[in-house]
Amino acid sequence: MYYQMNSIKIFLGVIFVFMLSSCGEYEVLEVQKDCKRVADSLFRAHKDSLLIKFNKECATQGPVYYQEALDSLTEARIRDIKNLIEK
Repeated sequence: MYYQMNSIKIFLGVIFVFMLSSCGEYEVLEVQKDCKRVADSLFRAHKDSLLIKFNKECATQGPVYYQEALDSLTEARIRDIKNLIEK
């Protein structure tokens, strides 16, 4: 976990330095390309731990989101039926 925080701090520091040093359109494109390269490499380095975390999050929050979606659809259908009855 400590390693991830340091990586994120380094990534944000690199972005900040590039933002300060960029002056023109070409430089901005270069900075964006460098930032994308750093972000991609950080993602590849931490992909396994991120997948574990997201899979765990989906397993715990998935049923909650499903029920919320089902409830909102049920309410919408009930509203539609009431509107049809009133007409």
